[in-house]
Amino acid sequence: MVNDATGRVEHLLKKSNAFFKQRNLPQATTLAEEGLSLSNDTAFIEGKVRANLMLAKIHNVIAQYQGDQDASQKGFDFAETAVALAKSHLSDHNFTINALLVLAQSTLHQKIINKQNVLLNQLEN
Repeated sequence: MVNDATGRVEHLLKKSNAFFKQRNLPQATTLAEEGLSLSNDTAFIEGKVRANLMLAKIHNVIAQYQGDQDASQKGFDFAETAVALAKSHLSDHNFTINALLVLAQSTLHQKIINKQNVLLNQLEN
């Protein structure tokens, strides 16, 4: 059962990534959320890390192109969760490094959006 679930998670995240590359973000999000849910149900840590990273990347793109502060925060939260899981549960440091890179990207998006909001407020006043 666990191997079937692991395979299903990997399939969901692979499809999510394909939709992400096509910029079909709603479909990519749905599949990544399914992968995360199944990973949580089966305690598949690698799947949890990968799903959180996928969701962080999706929300970072939304934040970048739509200036959406909520998406930026969600991207940061997903990346932060991935870092914590990878550091505490996985011996493969590539997961941690990848998670830290996505977290850095999330932090950058937050700073850019905050700066944009400051500039917009200055223009309005």
